[in-house]
Amino acid sequence: MRGFFDVRGSFTPMAIVLIPIAVAINAGLHFITVFLNLPIFLDTIGTILAAILAGPWVAAVAGILTNVVVGLITTPTYIPYAITNAAIGITAGILVYFGFYRHLWLAAVAGLILPLVGATISAPITVVVFGGATGTGSDAVTAFFLASGDKLVAAVFKAGFLVAIVDKLISSLIAYAVAKNIPAAYSAKFPAITRNHEAAVG
Repeated sequence: MRGFFDVRGSFTPMAIVLIPIAVAINAGLHFITVFLNLPIFLDTIGTILAAILAGPWVAAVAGILTNVVVGLITTPTYIPYAITNAAIGITAGILVYFGFYRHLWLAAVAGLILPLVGATISAPITVVVFGGATGTGSDAVTAFFLASGDKLVAAVFKAGFLVAIVDKLISSLIAYAVAKNIPAAYSAKFPAITRNHEAAVG
């Protein structure tokens, strides 16, 4: 376990090359969901993929850079959530270590665990920094809970959690499918795969 979570050893040349690819995946899908005004984000697929292939620290960097890049280009409100994307990456990396991406059904379970992290970290940011609304599709879900009588914090958390369940489940399964279909000759060069057999995709 110690080797898998080694920070310096995580940033191999292949892992470093993976970071901008993960950021591009995250940002590209984010722009699509915003354009379509969907109540999901799909902005952590690259982060989870980085966790599967290169471990939690590389995934955290990819997550942070995703939010900074998107925030600087089009959506400044995205920047405070960089910590959420980083936490998703670290959590996904821990789940990778314990074998959650060796099989499809385990990847689905991971996709149900990640929303707890995302909603717990994002809800206070949404309430404190943005007053409960960020101009995304999830605001409609928050409005529903507010209309049902919930307090702002509870409404934001519930909305974030419900949206995150769908979002992270889809994201986890897609990341698993992509990692599984990377040729072994390439995937074996990534640190998370080579350091611990439990990290390998089944």
